[in-house]
Order: sequence, then structure tokens, then C-alpha cells
Amino acid sequence: MEELTFAFRILKRGWWIILSTAVLAVSITSLLSARSIPTYQTNLRMFVTADMIQLEGRDLIYGYSSLDGSSIVTTFVEITNSRRMRENAARNFNQASEFFDRYTASTVDLPNSSVLELVVTGPNPQVVQYFANAIAQSAVDFVRANYSAYKLEILDSAFLPTIPIRPNFVQDIVVSLILGTVLGILIAVGADLLPNPVETFQRWASIDRPTLTLKRKYFERHMDDWLNSDGMNTNLALIRLAELPQLEENLVSTGFKKLLKEITQIIREEVRGKDIISRWSDDSFAVLMPRVSSDQATSALEQISRKLSNLNIEDGGLEPEPLKPVIGAVMLTERLPYLSIIKRAEAALDKASKNGSEGIILLPDLSIQKVLSVQ
Repeated sequence: MEELTFAFRILKRGWWIILSTAVLAVSITSLLSARSIPTYQTNLRMFVTADMIQLEGRDLIYGYSSLDGSSIVTTFVEITNSRRMRENAARNFNQASEFFDRYTASTVDLPNSSVLELVVTGPNPQVVQYFANAIAQSAVDFVRANYSAYKLEILDSAFLPTIPIRPNFVQDIVVSLILGTVLGILIAVGADLLPNPVETFQRWASIDRPTLTLKRKYFERHMDDWLNSDGMNTNLALIRLAELPQLEENLVSTGFKKLLKEITQIIREEVRGKDIISRWSDDSFAVLMPRVSSDQATSALEQISRKLSNLNIEDGGLEPEPLKPVIGAVMLTERLPYLSIIKRAEAALDKASKNGSEGIILLPDLSIQKVLSVQ
């Protein structure tokens, strides 16, 4: 699910690239289609049969049975496809054979029949129709002059095509739109990832999958960067849920993942959007609250503690003990190295754990500022 969310964000950032590429592809296709020479196509059918006038009796039966083989029909196909038939057709049209170089003619025999189909394509629909009929007639005349036992007859004459087979404007537009969109997606993804693929990979690797929060080492980097840039009025809170390791053993995998998401959701609801949350360890979370007052931080942590304590844990019918969150936090009023701040927060957390149901916020001088009730 998180992979789809990550991909959707990339596409959302690069929507203008996708749209521009698709529009450009459609525009280029439309221009090329408008300037291209249309191609028309027609077809004509002929059939091969034994000549009943020339054959009779057993010879006629033999002539028809010979049509079951492919040799006679194949021979007539090759005759129709020959250059001689094209030249005869061009001569009848009072044109040199080079005139028909832009026209293609192809004859095939239809399966399980003695029928031949001639297909002709070219830029002029009238010439296409004439050329097909002329080639067919030349083949018929040639067979009549050289084969006494068989006849080649025109079954369906060529029709006059009115709609070109190329360009197909609607089809070309649809295909160009699809290809342009796909290309735009690739460009958008590449533009998002290629400028700094290492940084992108690190950002992706920094996320703890079950909770979708920062892993600890990346959280510490963010914390160090913030403290170096400002660091004043910053609160670091550590939230320990000592029951989590045991729950991980007792709950099924999906149930434990659901619990982690619910815990994360509770924390997110009580902190601000700019606050940073981390999966600190197997049994604890961390929250960094920049530019926050002591009262604001205390209020948020109290709400988190209360909601976590009331969280309903589903355990397949069993009733596990409720969570008992322990919170230790440190409020900064001066700049300190982030490792020193972490040590103070951990000291506060340890002291809160010893107190059983109390967490504490500490000032840099380690004096107790306020006690949090986490019952």
C-alpha cells in the first residue's frame, strides 16, 4: 500500500509533465495524419473450376478432384502475382508500369477453397479499383489461353473505396494519447528520481514499514539538522510501551501490524503536522516537537498517554492487559548537541519507568519541570 502511495505522490507532482507529453503526442500525430497521403484498399475474388466443355466423363471427375490439391490453385495465385499481369494491366491503362510503383497488389488462396482473393492498395481510389480489375482480367485471359482443362473466373469485382485505411485518424489519436501518457509517466518518474537517486532511495529506506514513521537513525539526522539550524524551544519525547514485545509474540502478524498503525495514528492526531515521529525501538516511539511551548508539549503528551491507555487491543477473544505508556521528555531552551538531548530524554524515560505511572519533562539543567500523569 505504501508503494502505491509513494508512486501516486510522484505522479501528482509530475501531472503537468504527463499532460504536456500527451498533448504534444496528440498534436504531432494530428499534424502527421493531416499531411500524410491517404491509402485506399480494395479487394477482388476469383475462383478456379474445371472446364466442363473441354472435359467430360472420367476426365471431368479427375479435373474436379485435382482442385482438392493445392498445385493448380497455387499456380494461378503465382500467375496473378506475377510482374507480367501488372505490366498487362498498366498497358491497358495506357500508363508505364512505373506509374503503379506506389500501388501494391497481392493475391492469396482462401483456406479450404478454390477461391483467390486479390488485394490492391494505393493513393488513388479510382486507380486502385481499375488496377485490381485489370490484373484479374489479365490473369483470366492468361489462364484461358494456356489452360484448357481449367477456368479462372471473376467472382466479385473490385469495389470503389471511399474511406482510406491509412491514416485512421481516430485510431491514431487514441494510440498517440496512450503512448504519450505512458511516456509522460516515465519522464515524470525519471524527473523525480534521477536528479538525486541516492537521496530518493535514502528517503524511501528511512521509513519504518509497519508504522510509516522514520527509522531511528534518520530521525536523529533530522533532529541534528534542526538543532544546528535553530533548536530553541524544542521538545523531545520518548514514549515507551513495554507491553509491545509480548504482544508481538501473542498476536498474529496482521493483528500486531494493525496495533502499531493504531498507536501511530493516535500519536499523529495529537501532534502537529510539522512534528516528526519515529519508531525508536521495539517498544518505544519518539516525537520531536520544534518551536513548541512547554504547556503545548505537555498537553499533547497527556492526550497521547490517555488515548494509548484506553486503546482496545483485539487478541482473538482473549483480553490482554491494556497498554501502560511511560513518557519521558526534555524541553530545550538552549542549543545542545543532539546526543546530549537524547541522553537526557532517555534519563527522563528511565526515571518515569521507575515511578511506575509517571513521566517527566526535564530542563537542560536536569531539574524536574513537571510530572505527567499517564494513568
